[in-house]
Amino acid sequence: MQTAVVLEAGALALGTVFVTLLVTRMTDSPLLFLVSPLLIWAAFRFQLAGAAPCALVVSTLAILAAAGEKGPFAGEDLFSSMVTLQAFNGTTALTALLLAAVITERNNTHDEIKRVCLRFAAMVAQLEPRTEPFDSPPEDPPR
Repeated sequence: MQTAVVLEAGALALGTVFVTLLVTRMTDSPLLFLVSPLLIWAAFRFQLAGAAPCALVVSTLAILAAAGEKGPFAGEDLFSSMVTLQAFNGTTALTALLLAAVITERNNTHDEIKRVCLRFAAMVAQLEPRTEPFDSPPEDPPR
């Protein structure tokens, strides 16, 4: 089980680097959005511990591409490149970190519900059984 998680994390890291290098080096069609599925995968599977490093790698490689005027940043003036880079980095960070926070909160809430259900089941198990039969349907209380 542990080996599978390590292999999955390695595949995610390599995939993130590969796809980001690919989309930040392609000049004929800007496909920067192709890194989003990897960020979503990182957020769902590894929460913040996976989403933050993936977002960092994607942003760093995009910054290096913009500084080297490669890919979607080639042939653009400085202002256009910086606006595109800022929008991309903001979208990347927002997607990865916000989704990771939501998934973490969902998991914590699920765990808390399981704990409450177990406590409730233990309390019900401690109740004494009723010796007299239940009325079906129950009688109206006296007025």
